[in-house]
Amino acid sequence: MSDWASVSLSFDPVSGLKPPIQSALQVLEVTEAILEALLDLVKVFILDVTNPAYAIVSLLIASVRTIIEQLKASGFSVLLVHPDFSRQDMSAVFQSVSGPYSVFESKVVSKFHDTSDVFRPTYPAGSAVAM
Repeated sequence: MSDWASVSLSFDPVSGLKPPIQSALQVLEVTEAILEALLDLVKVFILDVTNPAYAIVSLLIASVRTIIEQLKASGFSVLLVHPDFSRQDMSAVFQSVSGPYSVFESKVVSKFHDTSDVFRPTYPAGSAVAM
C-alpha cells in the first residue's frame, strides 16, 4: 500500500509588512482627525475675525448640542426581578432575589434571551449596550 501525502504552499511576501503598515495608517487617521478639528477652528475664526470670543462660544454651543443629541438618542433599561412569592418560607422568598454577582448576571442574560418577557429590552441595530 502507498501512503498519500499532501503539500500546502503559502506565499505571502508582504505578511511581515502588514502590522507596521496598519500602525502607520492608524497614525495617519488620527493626524487627519486632528487636522480636521484645527481646520474647523480656523474656519470659525475666519468667518468672524472681529470677535474671536464668538467663535469659541459657537464651538462650545455646537459641542453641547451634539452631546444633547447623543443623550436624546441613548436609552435606559431597568431590570425588574420579582421575588418568587410561591415559596413558603420568607427567607426563601428573599433568597430568590438575592445572591452573588454570578446569579445576578445569569438573571440579566436570561432576561435578554426571554422572548416572552414583555419588558425585554430591545435595541436598534448599531447601538451599544453596557452593564
